Amino acid sequence: MVSAFFLAVFWCSIVLAAAPDTLLIKTEKHKGFGPFRHGVHPLKALEKDNPWYHAQPEIKGIPDSLENLLVAYEEVDFLQHAYQSFKNGKIPEERYQSLQKMSAFDAGMNFVSDKPLKVLIPVAAGFDSKGRLVVIADRNNNYDLSDDPAYVVPTKLPGQLYWGRYHDGLPFAIDYEYFDGSQIKKGTTWLYVDYDFSTYHLPDSALKKRPLQIATNFAEYRSGRFELNGSKYELVIYNSRPVYRGSTRLKIKKISKNDYRANYSNEIKVGEKIQIGDVFYRFEKVLRAGEYVKLVKVSEVEKDSGVEVGLQALPFSAAALDGKTIDLKALRGNYVLLNFWGTWCKPCVSEIPLLKEIYQTYSDKNFKFIGIANDERIKVKKFVEQHKILWPQIVQETSKEIINLYQVKSYPTTFLIDPEGKIIEKKIRTQRLKQKLKEIFAF
Repeated sequence: MVSAFFLAVFWCSIVLAAAPDTLLIKTEKHKGFGPFRHGVHPLKALEKDNPWYHAQPEIKGIPDSLENLLVAYEEVDFLQHAYQSFKNGKIPEERYQSLQKMSAFDAGMNFVSDKPLKVLIPVAAGFDSKGRLVVIADRNNNYDLSDDPAYVVPTKLPGQLYWGRYHDGLPFAIDYEYFDGSQIKKGTTWLYVDYDFSTYHLPDSALKKRPLQIATNFAEYRSGRFELNGSKYELVIYNSRPVYRGSTRLKIKKISKNDYRANYSNEIKVGEKIQIGDVFYRFEKVLRAGEYVKLVKVSEVEKDSGVEVGLQALPFSAAALDGKTIDLKALRGNYVLLNFWGTWCKPCVSEIPLLKEIYQTYSDKNFKFIGIANDERIKVKKFVEQHKILWPQIVQETSKEIINLYQVKSYPTTFLIDPEGKIIEKKIRTQRLKQKLKEIFAF
């Protein structure tokens, strides 16, 4: 049920003649990937030493007639799964705390349900007596595979390219549960399964001799239409999970009678901006099942700043670990690297030696390095001292103001800013950073 607040905003946006401050756009669900590139991810059985192994539910009706049997679970909502697994003692507290930081996830803000949900889709796969790859998924969400039909994966054709195998007739319907922020609801989406991309080139006889894994993805996108300043537009969204969270992608195109081939815009994610006609809007949020998308108009000043490459970096001022204040605006005239990290983040820690090398090489140039740690102050202080890290660190232990400002969802995340304050690289890893600085400073 959509809240009264959202409905009020929706009706206001219809009445206003000028470009409204807020657009709330209703969407409809479609099977397939629409204008988004379809992708897949591998699905394989978990090893017993995997921390998630004991978070898997017990299921009934596992087939015993399939050769090289695979039993695995597809997720419709990873954050709900993580939260309830932690609450039920299925994963350790340290693991859950690291996930909270990686996902910018606050379980106390109606994002998840305290009551466990069926957010895992059990899947069994193997080769039948005819040598065909068969998949049985828990389509009715009852954790029992005995009442679900078998799906025969299409045979590999000679010369057929992997990405050319998909069409919208292949995905099949799957039921699931989700939490909309106030109550638990039932939903239906579509699951696409195929051979795994990494082993597609192998004959089936070879696949039978190795642990089986398959490829899956949810084949669902949503679209909605709206008017703005006399023009009609179509909006489409896609998420790799049917529970729509911060990784949702959005595209918009203008609907024109004279151009049926109008292209969609480049895709953006939640928190990013997009130009609609002469107006800039920020993709503010999407409801959990994707039924409504909220866009908020940005100011003239804000439209030129943001977290995307080509925009002005968002200003901030904060105290560093050594007590000195770091003001991003005051660093104009320098190249600035913002490095969002944490001592709990293994990829972040593994990059420290090369980052130290880069810092030592360019510290006497107009290049400033700022670490922004999503971590505990005492842990960062100890780590910095042990590893002799010389660049300043801003610790975001309780206040996540800068992390939220820059919409950091995963770690490490970096931004390279030029002397005019413009973002020129985003999520640049150490090897690429090293090459980029060589190009900038010519050594």
